[in-house]
Amino acid sequence: MNIKIHYSFVLYIFILFFLGLLKYFFVFFISIVIHELMHALVGKILKLKIIHIKIDICGISIRFEKLPNNFIERIIIYIAGPLINLIIAIFTYYISRQKYMFFILSNLVLAIFNMLPIYPLDGGKILYELVYKFFYNKILIVRKIYFLLQVILLFGLAVFCINYSSIQLFFLGVYFLAFTSENKYKNMELF
Repeated sequence: MNIKIHYSFVLYIFILFFLGLLKYFFVFFISIVIHELMHALVGKILKLKIIHIKIDICGISIRFEKLPNNFIERIIIYIAGPLINLIIAIFTYYISRQKYMFFILSNLVLAIFNMLPIYPLDGGKILYELVYKFFYNKILIVRKIYFLLQVILLFGLAVFCINYSSIQLFFLGVYFLAFTSENKYKNMELF
């Protein structure tokens, strides 16, 4: 297993430092680390081998050598990250909501955002698994519908980003658009 750090992550840290937002980023980054560690833990329980861990401007991602053949086990891996963020948000809220409100919101936003049906988010992977399981014979139609759904959601994200001037959402939108482009979409590893 190796750890890859993309140059965009380092650049982003410098930008946040100069904007005075570094402490908020680290709180959010802790939530992302917990999220990915839960994916890794569930993968290890299912005896999967981690090939690499990648850190870039959008956070951390873990790549397993091979996903399980069992449909339910794949869904459990995908849902583990958002579920732990939701549990942490609820638990922290009831313990000390005033002192840790940003941490609570970070975990809650991460849980909800990751369940959006956009690849490479967990919700997009779950949607793919469900569609592939139940509509395999109509996969060409499903690909077009899936692609259209992602474009609509990304357009909504862009509108939200413009209205609220969010740098992080802008970078996330660019990242997702790169995955949703026609050429990369056709060669997506899930299809």
